[in-house]
Amino acid sequence: MDRTGYLRWRTTLAKFHADTAAAILREVGYDDATIRRVQTLLRKESLKRDPEKLVIVALMILVMRVIDLLWMLEPAFSGQKFHVSWMHPVGLVAIGGLWLALFARELGKRPLIPINDPQYESVLEQAAAGHAGH
Repeated sequence: MDRTGYLRWRTTLAKFHADTAAAILREVGYDDATIRRVQTLLRKESLKRDPEKLVIVALMILVMRVIDLLWMLEPAFSGQKFHVSWMHPVGLVAIGGLWLALFARELGKRPLIPINDPQYESVLEQAAAGHAGH
């Protein structure tokens, strides 16, 4: 299959999923506006050009990843039943905060521009010349 065939297959599959979801949503009583929005998301229409949609998709992926990890790991630690404790969000915030603090500390120790780059001097000259012209 070449690129054209792949793109045609992907578009056909997205349309199939959008139509299937629309039928299910109609059957359970959702309004047409909601159905159209779901179909638009499933077909990925203008997804890459809409920052709001990208944020929603990214957040959905992150949330589902956390749920997936909890679903897979939690039964091993709590006697084969799913259990969410207050320690889960606290642990995530603690590890995330520790990572962010260490990242910021290490970032402060290093230059943000590549000093050892062979073109470093010429880039600085070009930048200075560009700012002098403004």
